[in-house]
Amino acid sequence: MLKYIHALASFFLSMFFLGIGCDSKQPTDNPYEYDMGMYQKTDPSLIQCTEKPSMPIPLKQLYGIATSDQIIAITGDRQLLLLDLDGKILRTQELPTIARCVAIDPTGLIYVGTDKAIAVYDQTCQLKAHWPELGPRTYLTSIAIAKDSIFVGDAGNKVVLQYSLDGRIQRRFGEKDDARKIPGLVIYQPHLDVTITKDQQIWITNPGRHSVENYANDGQWKSCWGIASFEIQGFSGCCNPSHIAILENGFFITSEKGLCRIKIYTPDGKFHGVVAGYESLGTGIEPLDIAIDNQQRILVLDSSRKAIRVFVMK
Repeated sequence: MLKYIHALASFFLSMFFLGIGCDSKQPTDNPYEYDMGMYQKTDPSLIQCTEKPSMPIPLKQLYGIATSDQIIAITGDRQLLLLDLDGKILRTQELPTIARCVAIDPTGLIYVGTDKAIAVYDQTCQLKAHWPELGPRTYLTSIAIAKDSIFVGDAGNKVVLQYSLDGRIQRRFGEKDDARKIPGLVIYQPHLDVTITKDQQIWITNPGRHSVENYANDGQWKSCWGIASFEIQGFSGCCNPSHIAILENGFFITSEKGLCRIKIYTPDGKFHGVVAGYESLGTGIEPLDIAIDNQQRILVLDSSRKAIRVFVMK
């Protein structure tokens, strides 16, 4: 009976995934097979990175990570931590509430996202600005710094907000707009990430559609890539990827929760390899935030291990 239920569940998952994402291609394996064990094993030939010693973080819960040329910023519990690039803690700042995301601009200012607002600190952890609080449904999950704007992911309202550098909202990204052919963000859980490339391209996760989407500066949807699949080349579960980052060469690093996997995709969205698979990450509902430092190391914020895990390309 249990085997029948598993087979039926797998069938409906397969049916649900058809037409979701940016590519209708699906795995050709038996759709009635339901064996998660087969997805928990990573082909060693796909591993493109080596893990280096971790940086321990003395907090119970880790949320957000960002890097600059000189420091790493971490949010966790109700604190902001500043570390040097070797993991030594330089400063600790108590926060009035939990902050789930953080970013550092080229001048060294640190942007911290609480549930409802953005606070700006300098590198001595002095508060420089506190932007107006947003509405009751707001749930800020990511911050990305562009040349003239700050982009903030609001998973509660399923939108990305574009701010001026002085904290004024200029534009909203990602809302469904049939007239402009924008499909809209699908978010079932509070995970929404945004990142900016060196040439100021805006990339946003659309986890309910299992895709990564590209937007123009005027908010116009441009393109996307990604498929829903438990296979290594796709994004698994109800809503992934949870986080993205971009290497200097334009390759994407993606992070998945649930069946935790961190992977590499080419600039045009083709699967390239694996940073770390289930064997080293395990299964968890907490997403693994990721950042790229100036040495092109991939920094993974692992709350279960209370550490920043460090991966480098082979």
